[in-house]
Amino acid sequence: NENNNEVKFYINLSETSFRKCNFDSNPALNNSNITIENNETTITPPDDPPNETTNITPFHSDLLIEKDIKMYKYLSSYKREETYGAVYIADYKRQNSGLASAAVIVFEDEKQALKYLSDKIANSERYTKYKVKGVYLLRNQNDNTFIWVHKNYAITVSDYSNKMPLALMHAYLEKYSSDLKSPKEENRKVI
Repeated sequence: NENNNEVKFYINLSETSFRKCNFDSNPALNNSNITIENNETTITPPDDPPNETTNITPFHSDLLIEKDIKMYKYLSSYKREETYGAVYIADYKRQNSGLASAAVIVFEDEKQALKYLSDKIANSERYTKYKVKGVYLLRNQNDNTFIWVHKNYAITVSDYSNKMPLALMHAYLEKYSSDLKSPKEENRKVI
């Protein structure tokens, strides 16, 4: 809605959650607030209204794990179209507060997925190889994210606090093993 600077869509959700988020396909929406209340989700941009709306659609997919995983309560799933491909996202709430998510990004081929991974590593504040082969931990100011590649998918599992989303990472690794060949790592910031 242009008058109140909001983009709305509906999902099946019984509780409220708030999260700053970024939209690669629409940078004008970066740092927007997502409010989920009474099955209505609102994305409120931080400043002026964007020139275009973001394409976020409530979605259920076999690509995601749409159930509780240990201390993470499943909240909702949605699909977002980006210039590089479709992004399927599941949001979770951590037992003692805090939010997390998992995303499966679908590319045309493995080469594109590997490039995406390499770009994410290069743009992270800090990263390290995790003890599971082919899995990287990206540490940024607002999140800790595990990332890896499985065939033509890039898988990300994030916790939006200083917590490590280990239970989510292991569940998604069980579904999508890492077949990553290590990207070049010259001039990278290592933890």
